[in-house]
Amino acid sequence: MCCVPCSSQQIRWSGGAGRACTGRDTRWDWQVDDRYTYLARLLHDLRLDLAPLVTQLRACGPYRAWARADPTDDDNQFNLAVGILEALARKGNTQATETLRGYVRDGIRWIDVLSTLAGSWPAQWWDDLWETAARRIRCEDAAEVLPASEPWRRWRGRDPRIDTVLNTAQRGRQDPRDRPVDLSATSDAELVALLQAPDTGRAVKAFALHQIRRSARPVPELLDAVE
Repeated sequence: MCCVPCSSQQIRWSGGAGRACTGRDTRWDWQVDDRYTYLARLLHDLRLDLAPLVTQLRACGPYRAWARADPTDDDNQFNLAVGILEALARKGNTQATETLRGYVRDGIRWIDVLSTLAGSWPAQWWDDLWETAARRIRCEDAAEVLPASEPWRRWRGRDPRIDTVLNTAQRGRQDPRDRPVDLSATSDAELVALLQAPDTGRAVKAFALHQIRRSARPVPELLDAVE
């Protein structure tokens, strides 16, 4: 980042361009191309107000399939806001941290946000939210939770309301290929091989992609898996 002081006009232009980048998801492939950290750094370096991003997060309604897409989320605004705020929180931004924790307490798509936090933050940053989850979780949420992944694996046994939904979710997942596995010690080559294997279930592929993203290392072989 250039250290030459910017004029007020340059700051105003940069701010407008920065908000345009965070207001809609411009990636060609939302599953492979990861720009959350880059965009979080952009907002941080330009010292931009996070209020528009928080408003964007809160404006999105429940998840809907493509044919009935939410008009407030037609450009992936929800995941974009969550991803940028999560990255900012990991860098110590208190406002981003409290925004996401607050969304778990009263937001519509709270399970999506909670799963993101549990997959990216240290456990001590989110573990106390189990009481909120126990209060909010409903039987119909069973389709949205992965019992063998965090935070649900850690929270099993703490509250019967959580356990009931986890047991329902477990019974509903009958395909053994989709059984979540621990990929934390798996090499990049092995993760790519999992993605290319025809018998790898969708859930395991999602875990593999998430692990590649967390490693933050370039994996050119991933392009072959995408093709």
